Amino acid sequence: MGFSFRIAPGIRISASSRGMRASLGPRIARVHVGAGRTGLSTGAGPITLYSSLGGGPRRRPANAQRSLAQASKEEEAKRLLAVFHEITSLHRAEFADVTPPVAPAIRPVEHAAMLRTHERQALKGISWFNRTERRAARERARIGANAQAAVWVGGAEVERSQIQEELDREWSRLLANDPATVLETLTDAFDDNQAPAAAAGVQGSEVLLVLQVPGLEGVPERMPGATQAGNLTLRKLNKTERASYYLQLVAGHALATLREAFAMAPGITSARIVVMRQYRTDSYGAPQLECVLAGRFRRTSFHGVHWEAADASGVLNDTADELLFNTAPRTGELRAINLAREPELAHLLATITFV
Repeated sequence: MGFSFRIAPGIRISASSRGMRASLGPRIARVHVGAGRTGLSTGAGPITLYSSLGGGPRRRPANAQRSLAQASKEEEAKRLLAVFHEITSLHRAEFADVTPPVAPAIRPVEHAAMLRTHERQALKGISWFNRTERRAARERARIGANAQAAVWVGGAEVERSQIQEELDREWSRLLANDPATVLETLTDAFDDNQAPAAAAGVQGSEVLLVLQVPGLEGVPERMPGATQAGNLTLRKLNKTERASYYLQLVAGHALATLREAFAMAPGITSARIVVMRQYRTDSYGAPQLECVLAGRFRRTSFHGVHWEAADASGVLNDTADELLFNTAPRTGELRAINLAREPELAHLLATITFV
């Protein structure tokens, strides 16, 4: 199965230990790894997760060392539960659709301060006992302050109108899928993402996204559970189980990136995404990437998805127009795509340079 796409002219992608960058002329996309979300869950994925680890009364063991070890084990179990919950919930992240920007309202005019200034000037040199003249001076001060306030408000409204006009032009460029505008918008959107991502180009109403996901180390080797007697255990996952969770991790990051792109770029109707991971560091200290997944998705294919009920790998398969990945026959381990059969993917990876 071939995976076809075109990188927009002038696009250059770079990668570093902190993330990826895509540039179009003077505009540069910066992506940094941010903090992830944690939580607890039950029944996620092919393995049952336990959200309660013996919450009832617990008899204190006679041996203090054994009690300390048990407490440490429980803490580790809670940490693992949070990690597995995050893995199975990545694709459920919600992103509010971007709306037309509105210029900030003008700040209230400081009329009282203006009036005090005018009164000080108007009353200067007038005797405190000359009430008639002081009354006339205050009236002149009031008129002067009102005039100054009117001029200030008029200037502020003109400035706000100019800002709004620029925002409207920027919004129109975003709706029209101007490549530089879409790239800059998605740069800002992806800046705090857990998995580094970048927009690599726009062709018509389709955007090309590049995503870097963690390796298998992103999935813990052990899973909290309970013995038949109800005792806490941290059993080691077999290769098939761990591979299944890793596929959820990759699919979850890909779907979250796609959902955010569609939310932030309203003129985009489809997206191609290329997912990579680092598999080694070469002799010069430069990370080397391999492609593990590529696909094309339409915005409308995400409409009606039951995000809370469906798992990430299922959604990925059901919503893709094209989907390319390679798994081991026995364990389902996600392997690198053979780029000898995918010259365009090979060309894309060749454009990624480390800085």
